[in-house]
Amino acid sequence: MTPKHIRFLFSFLPLFFFPNPYIYADLSNPTDDIIVEVSGAITVTNADDMAIIDRDVINNLPRKSITTSSHITEVPVTYSGPLFTDLLTLLGSKGRTVVVIAWDDYLAEISVDDLDKYGVILADSENGKQLTLSDRGPLYVVFPFSDFPEIRNDLYYNKSVWQIKAIEVK
Repeated sequence: MTPKHIRFLFSFLPLFFFPNPYIYADLSNPTDDIIVEVSGAITVTNADDMAIIDRDVINNLPRKSITTSSHITEVPVTYSGPLFTDLLTLLGSKGRTVVVIAWDDYLAEISVDDLDKYGVILADSENGKQLTLSDRGPLYVVFPFSDFPEIRNDLYYNKSVWQIKAIEVK
C-alpha cells in the first residue's frame, strides 16, 4: 500500500469517531449576526466559557421542519430550524437540562430528554420567512404539538420560548 492509499484510508477515520459532520463547525470567530449565547455544561466554547452562536452556525446545522398548531396559532404553521439536540451535540453538552432565556427575561427549563424525545427544534423561520426579534425570533423553541397529544398543555406550551437570547446548559 502506498502512502497515498494510507492517507486516503485515514481520511475516513474521523467519521468513525465524529459521525456528525457539523461537529467541525468553526465557533472561533462569529462572522454573521449573533443569534444566541450558550453557557454552562458545554465543552466547546469560543468566548469566556461560553459559545457565541451566529447565524452561520445555525444555518450549517442539519435542518428539520415541524408543522404544528399551538397555544398561539390555531392554524398549523411550518417552522424550520436545527434540532435543539444537534446544537447541544455541537457544543459538547454535558447537561441534562437547559434553561432558555428570552429577551424579556422570561425563562423556561427543559429536560434534554424532552428535547430528544419530541424532536424539538430551534426554529429560525416560520412558513419560509426568517424570524426576527419583532416576530418571535431570531430563535423560537418549537415542540411538535400536533404530533403528541400528551404535550398539548400549559406545562409544555410554557416551554415554547421565543425571542431567545441565551441558553444555559445544566
